[in-house]
Amino acid sequence: MEQFIFGFQIVGERPGDVCQWKEVTCNCEGEVEWFTSIEDLCNENGTLQLELLPCSMRGLTMRLNALKGTIQLADLPEKMEVVDIYNSTLTGRLELDSLPARMQEVLLRHNEFTGEISLEHLPKGLNVLSLSGNQLRGTVCLTSLPVRLHSLDLSENTFLWWLTGPYTTAGSHTKH
Repeated sequence: MEQFIFGFQIVGERPGDVCQWKEVTCNCEGEVEWFTSIEDLCNENGTLQLELLPCSMRGLTMRLNALKGTIQLADLPEKMEVVDIYNSTLTGRLELDSLPARMQEVLLRHNEFTGEISLEHLPKGLNVLSLSGNQLRGTVCLTSLPVRLHSLDLSENTFLWWLTGPYTTAGSHTKH
C-alpha cells in the first residue's frame, strides 16, 4: 500500500502500520482490503499506479482528489470488487473488458476519459456501472449487459445507443 501512495503528497501524518491508517481497512491477517480517500489525500496532482495495489485489495474509493494521468483497468487486483474514482482529471481510454471477474461496482464518474467503450464483455457479477461526466463517445450496444446490472449511468457523454429487444424496433438509435 505504501508503494501505491508513494507518488502522492500526503496531507497529515500517517502511523507506521498501514492498517492503522483511517483510510485503510485490513482483514484479520493484516492484509489491506479497502482504501478510501475522500478529498484530502493529496494536495497536488498525483497519479494512480493500479499495478502497485496489494493483491488482497477488494475496494478502492478515491473521490475529489487531484488525480491525473491514465489508468489501466487490467492492472486491478483479481479480488477487486469495487472501484470508485470520482471527480479527478484521469484521462485515456477505458478497457472495460479488462475488469477483474469479481468486479461488482465501477464508478469512474466526472473524469476526462475519452474514446469508445465496449459493454459486451463486462464481468457477469457487475451490479453498477457509472461513467457519467466523461468525454466518451461512439456507439454503445446495450444487448449484452450482465443480468445483475441494475444501475447503468452513461450520461454527460456523447453516445449513439443501439437498442434491440421486445420494446424497441430493431436498430433503434438514440443520441445522448
